Amino acid sequence: MAPQYRQRRVGSALLQALVAALRGKGVDTIRLSVSPENAPARALYRNYGFTVIATEPGYFGEGQDRLIMILRI
Repeated sequence: MAPQYRQRRVGSALLQALVAALRGKGVDTIRLSVSPENAPARALYRNYGFTVIATEPGYFGEGQDRLIMILRI
């Protein structure tokens, strides 16, 4: 999310719409990846109920890991 849109709940609204659309299509689990350094995104996902299920070291390059998160809907 671009900095000028943070704290306006735009990300929350988009995530809520995505979850509703996927639920309507019969999807029961959402899986995503995020950089551990992306604190705003991690907080958004965690507040929505996503949990970290794995870490992939070096995924984005040397010393740049990624977190795998899931949400059962």
